[in-house]
Amino acid sequence: MAQVPDHLVPADGLTDAHIRFSGLKVHDEGGADVLFSLYDDDENHLADYVIYVEPAEYDSIDGLIAEAHKRMCDVLRQWLFVTDKMRQRYEKKSR
Repeated sequence: MAQVPDHLVPADGLTDAHIRFSGLKVHDEGGADVLFSLYDDDENHLADYVIYVEPAEYDSIDGLIAEAHKRMCDVLRQWLFVTDKMRQRYEKKSR
């Protein structure tokens, strides 16, 4: 696993916002939409994000949900990477 740069290590107590698995829609032809919901510190619903999982990528409901969580982690890593690159550009401009 890649090392996490010090500036990207999360700080405890920063936020109580969270993402939770909140729904599942299995399609007749196979595959499924797995719904994740994002909430702020006060439990206000902010947004939903859907991950589609192909039928060949799981062999049980638990496997399907595990695959969706894996993909959600990949999405979050991509968002963090892009956000950090944007921060770096703004920091360069501010000097």
